[in-house]
Amino acid sequence: MTTLTVNEEVMDEVRADPLLSVENFAVEFATGHGWSRVVDDVSFSVRAGETMGLVGESGSGKSVTAMSIMRLIPSPPGRIAAGRILFEGQDLLALDERQMRKVRGNHIAMIFQEPLTALNPAFTIGDQLVEAIRAHRKVTRKQAADRAAELLDLVGIPGARQRLRDYPHRFSGGMLQRAMIAGALACSPKLLIADEPTTALDVTVQAQILTLLRGLQQEFNMAMLFISHDLGVVADICDRVAVMYAGQIVESATVYELFERPLHPYTEGLLLAMPQHGKPTDRLVPIPGVVPEAASVADRCRFETRCRYAADECRAAPVPLTSYGPRGTRCVRAKDLVLGGTS
Repeated sequence: MTTLTVNEEVMDEVRADPLLSVENFAVEFATGHGWSRVVDDVSFSVRAGETMGLVGESGSGKSVTAMSIMRLIPSPPGRIAAGRILFEGQDLLALDERQMRKVRGNHIAMIFQEPLTALNPAFTIGDQLVEAIRAHRKVTRKQAADRAAELLDLVGIPGARQRLRDYPHRFSGGMLQRAMIAGALACSPKLLIADEPTTALDVTVQAQILTLLRGLQQEFNMAMLFISHDLGVVADICDRVAVMYAGQIVESATVYELFERPLHPYTEGLLLAMPQHGKPTDRLVPIPGVVPEAASVADRCRFETRCRYAADECRAAPVPLTSYGPRGTRCVRAKDLVLGGTS
């Protein structure tokens, strides 16, 4: 059974101005056949103190969206083709690179998907943490080193001051992830973007990292954008969820609403494919096929080729994100279908 917890204070503040607002966002990459739109018409918001989940299979556009928020998509070959990214009311797309450097790591920080490749193997953990601190704070190297040791101790690395002298290859996978979290928290950001921070970890370490993130979020009063393909993890840590498929958000809801009754067949498919306590493994239902290239299905429902509920109307035209009260979905049959959730 999946246990769902909803942050009541966050839900009470649902009308508050969002800390981050992504509006009608689109990203394109240059190919041999012209520009290919890989993220299209994406809109969501993250409010102060809440955790917003971004969920979907590999290739759905989750990481491209996160990297674009940080303005880390190289151009060329990528470009932001449309939309706005508002952080505290300021459009990040209007900032030049010098101004954006003051935002990264200082106001918005990111935990990258692969800590072993995100950290530089030629420099010690301490050197990299000190650099992150001194980039945004006017402190001496000794003061920055003291802060780095405090951060490693905060994230649960024993012998923190001694470990500052270690290179990344001396750390285990779980310790590397903790070091990445320490670096992200170096300047007490208002928003933390966590891109699949538990993917390569075993279950025990995964639970420790999630507990650590929850505790640090409360301690630092951060908002968090949590990216994952694991709905079980999302149920454990998120307040609201946006489900991505083929470059678009196909459903958005509170985590409780999403698990109790999904409105999009893709969300139902993800729930049916998720192992649950007491559920026989032979009843797991895989979603057939793979995520298509976004450009190849731009003229219809993007899930239509894999959907068991598909009808002629699903192939007629692109499907907009439609509101059903506080929720949203890209399914033309949402009013007709009664989809199964989970306990």
